[in-house]
Amino acid sequence: MSVPTVDSLDRFLELHEKVRSRSATVTEQSEWRLLVRALLEGEIGARAKKNPTEGRRHVRTTVRLLARVKGREGPAATVSVSIGTGGFKLHAALPYERGEVLEVTIPLPESELPVQALTRVAWRRPGSLGLELIELSESDRDLLESAVVEAMLRSR
Repeated sequence: MSVPTVDSLDRFLELHEKVRSRSATVTEQSEWRLLVRALLEGEIGARAKKNPTEGRRHVRTTVRLLARVKGREGPAATVSVSIGTGGFKLHAALPYERGEVLEVTIPLPESELPVQALTRVAWRRPGSLGLELIELSESDRDLLESAVVEAMLRSR
């Protein structure tokens, strides 16, 4: 896929506002998804050239947001997360084990409704957990990818 042009970035920003407010038409959503995929694929390719051994399949940002996390048992916890297009990194020492399924709710800035996802603990490290997305609605995926791309563009 070709590298997005300034015109496509301008169009992305225009569509981005509509997607975040959930007012985009079906046609606009389709166009927006194509632009997002092009931006994300370009970013993954650029990162792979910089560090060919990383092997990351998804873009992750350094943006930290608060999320509500709940396992099958016990109370929900509010923790800091870094968001990505394939999952989340929780910045907290929580008692969840690898493979455990968690519900995650993340209010995104300037979005009326939070992103709700079903995730699986992919890895554990002291003070953090990696969560892999296993279930996410299409509209929530749009919002998540929008937030990731927005953070990626701001960091440049």
